Amino acid sequence: MKLGWNFIIGMEVYLSPWNNNDDPSSGDFTYHLDTSGYPQLVMKRGSDVVFKTGPWNGLRYSGTPNLRKNSIFKFVVINKNEAYYAYELLGSIISRYAVNPSGVAER
Repeated sequence: MKLGWNFIIGMEVYLSPWNNNDDPSSGDFTYHLDTSGYPQLVMKRGSDVVFKTGPWNGLRYSGTPNLRKNSIFKFVVINKNEAYYAYELLGSIISRYAVNPSGVAER
């Protein structure tokens, strides 16, 4: 999974939850990779920001000091063509990352 921007075609990939558990239309929240400065993950409710990870410093998001490099997945990839949070499994673990209708990101 890539969550972020392809700068060449101007496309953003982001998460949006269902409206509720029975209604698959888009809910109130969106989860983006904000690239307007140093990249950071941002949860919004409409246009209001409700959570930020803090900017990516090359090792981790500055607002999440417990996040460390691991052998299960990569975090952020940045180059001239794209910037994205990469959820690429590096092992044989099955996992899912989603935003629930209440705006909580769950793995």
